Amino acid sequence: TLSAEDFPGLPQVDNPTVFDIDTEDFVGGLRAVWYSSATTSIKPELSSVRVYRDGEELVFVATDGFRLAEKKIKTKSLPDFSHILIPVKNVGEIIRLLEGVTGDATISVDQGQIEIKVDAMRIVSRTIDGVFPDYRAIIPKEYSTESKILKQDLLNTLKLSNLFSDSFNQINFSVSKEDKSIKASSKNKDLGEHQSEIDSSVTGEDIAVQFNFKYLSDCLPSVKGDNVQFSFAGKGRPIVITNPTDKSFLYLM
Repeated sequence: TLSAEDFPGLPQVDNPTVFDIDTEDFVGGLRAVWYSSATTSIKPELSSVRVYRDGEELVFVATDGFRLAEKKIKTKSLPDFSHILIPVKNVGEIIRLLEGVTGDATISVDQGQIEIKVDAMRIVSRTIDGVFPDYRAIIPKEYSTESKILKQDLLNTLKLSNLFSDSFNQINFSVSKEDKSIKASSKNKDLGEHQSEIDSSVTGEDIAVQFNFKYLSDCLPSVKGDNVQFSFAGKGRPIVITNPTDKSFLYLM
């Protein structure tokens, strides 16, 4: 054994900005977006979860350049503080450590560090010094097509489609206003192909798109409720996924 005094101590957060938030809400905000962070360290600001204040909401956002997830949590009074970028590898540990913990967490933010205190637990993480992209600029303001479907129907279709997707996890979606449906198809030259149809309410134009199965399936646990809304800005432009009655979560791919 070694002397406990030789173990490095936790760093102190000096002159912090401090606020309290329900621990489950804080963990829920991180969990709703962290899978969208980049897994490489080429651009450290993308390998992080950005947390910032927007009025009376605490906003969590992550992007890897191909997809983006944003979650808004209504909170009590929040002080003014600059945004923070928490490294995604530390976010996973924070979620694991605070899973199932109830009560308020005290968050202390200082330049270069964030401290989370819940009861007798204290977690300190460095933050990333970088400029997060202006992600609001890429969220479409208008949509040519909107479609609403049951989330469980979508999950069932994705499970089948994935079995026959190619090495790029590609799935084709065809949205038809006349048929009031979304047709999903995937094809693998070694295994075969799959086609299925989901009942849907559709407004706007018919559209056909292709996307990565994994990108879509990753976000669905964060879409609360029974329904999912797809908003299409046109062919070759981003798709936005939300709950039709709860706009606190937004996913773009």
